[in-house]
Amino acid sequence: MSGWGKVGLVFRMTVRGFLRDRCFSVAASLAFYAFLSGFPLLLLGITISTLVLTPEEAVSQAEEVLRQYVPVGSGLIEDSLKGAVMAGGATAGLSLIVLLWSGTFMFTEATGALNSAWGMKIYRRAWRQVLIDSLLVLVTAVAVSLGMLYETFARRLGSGLTGGPERSEQGLTALVVQLLPSALVLVILLLLYRYLPQRQVRWREALPGAVLATTLFQTNQWLFRSYVRQFGGRYFEVYGPLSSVTVLLLWAYLAALTFLLGAEFSAAWRQAWISRAAGGGAPITQPLNSVVAKE
Repeated sequence: MSGWGKVGLVFRMTVRGFLRDRCFSVAASLAFYAFLSGFPLLLLGITISTLVLTPEEAVSQAEEVLRQYVPVGSGLIEDSLKGAVMAGGATAGLSLIVLLWSGTFMFTEATGALNSAWGMKIYRRAWRQVLIDSLLVLVTAVAVSLGMLYETFARRLGSGLTGGPERSEQGLTALVVQLLPSALVLVILLLLYRYLPQRQVRWREALPGAVLATTLFQTNQWLFRSYVRQFGGRYFEVYGPLSSVTVLLLWAYLAALTFLLGAEFSAAWRQAWISRAAGGGAPITQPLNSVVAKE
């Protein structure tokens, strides 16, 4: 089979796996838990960032992160963040509890979805899965804090290298600020595809899906912004004051679909190319779980 024929086969296998694993329904579950986790995650990230920044700077950086990764509806969260920071430590403690609860369920759902994509039928014990997912939630909070700090550090680095803040805004800093969000998305997806499934996934197997999902994520941001600018008023006509919540949930759902599609693509890529070396060249149309069983 020619190279282009294999590419077409990989995409057909991706679509079949996407439908077989009920990814539309799984994405709805992921979007719900991600929506519940978003606000407490940002609030915990602000709390960690205040070890380096002032509270006002931390909130400002959180708003910048929202504008870069959430194409619409971020104003609702920004107003809530300001009120929560002013409320003090009790709110942060409650947010941590909510984050651990909703975030644990989110990573449990994500792990199950990736296991399905890779054809895994054996799962970890419940207590071990909860422990791992809780650690992942805390690691994510630290990653969000670093994301809040990167622009401040980039400006300081650019100012030092270019000789002044005015020049840094148009030079190295501007380039870093533009490229780093996409790079962070790529790294996060690569790590999730590599370590969440309960089987050994090589870096070269996880990379194709991470690249595809990152590309789709950035494309979806642009398309979704355009869509909301064109038709956003109709959401307010239907949902009224809840229109911002509805739009945020819709964006979370699209992001979850993108995440699952990337996982299915990585599994299909491995089945079509890398698994041919196993057992003297396994047929590329062979179900993935039967290929995994041989290893």
